[in-house]
Amino acid sequence: MCATQKASRRRSSRARFGIRWYGIVGRVTDDIAALRTRLRSGTLPEALLRSGREVVLRCGDKNLTRDQLRGDAERVAGGLHGLGITAEDRVAIYAANSLEWVIAYLGVQRVGACAVMMNPDYHSAEAEHIFHDSEPAAVVADRPRAAIAAKLGLRVISLEELPKGAVPPKPSLTPDSPAAILYTSGTTGRPKGAVLDHGNFLAQGRGALEVWRWTSRDVLVHALPLFHLHGLGMGLHGTLLGGGSATLVPFTPEAVVAELTRDDAERGTMFFGVPSMYHRLCDWLDENPTDLSHVRVYQSL
Repeated sequence: MCATQKASRRRSSRARFGIRWYGIVGRVTDDIAALRTRLRSGTLPEALLRSGREVVLRCGDKNLTRDQLRGDAERVAGGLHGLGITAEDRVAIYAANSLEWVIAYLGVQRVGACAVMMNPDYHSAEAEHIFHDSEPAAVVADRPRAAIAAKLGLRVISLEELPKGAVPPKPSLTPDSPAAILYTSGTTGRPKGAVLDHGNFLAQGRGALEVWRWTSRDVLVHALPLFHLHGLGMGLHGTLLGGGSATLVPFTPEAVVAELTRDDAERGTMFFGVPSMYHRLCDWLDENPTDLSHVRVYQSL
């Protein structure tokens, strides 16, 4: 074969390879676009507030079924609506983990407002920065933190006495509507707010369901802070999107292991944590060997 024929064959091979390559890229791009649309479709109130008689959340001696959670969230949304809160507003949540925290958060979503996530450990100066930056129309705060918000001149809504009202009209939301503002840790400067829309959260939660093969039979032991993306977007949203139920516990190795070793249907099958939690768990288990072989998923970010 002469040099001219070889060069022609190489050009022909490259052309064929190029056609195939661009064809693959086109198909992959189409698949990614379809996946993105599927994962982002809908809004948080539509997707999370599902009906059902099964228990979906536990905390201490309190349980909430899906129907109870939906009803409570809708009544709180009605109360917020009665206070003048609209889809144009931001509402901060400044409280420790609890079932009431979840109800308040879902009430904010149901009324269509944007939730401002706050670390319950913030002191006055840290809270003031978040309030000044996000300009919330109101702050839902538990008793230990209500005084800080009130002193800073914010409109305070008591977490322990959430307002209730008639179910409000459904807000005009899309997957692109802002759902929450989460703040960075501020390790290299002042905390900065990141706005996540409904589609962002739904894609994360649905992705978690698929990756972890999360089913209605699973029980998540939830010890992560709810104001954080890990605890909120994966732990809470994943559970409410169809991943069984969750038990909220304050993190201690003893509390987590106790939930993972129950002898009833509420025994945990999944645990989400961060590296520092796993270090403490491992240290505790070294001193207190425990069979946790039934736990299906341990996850960390």
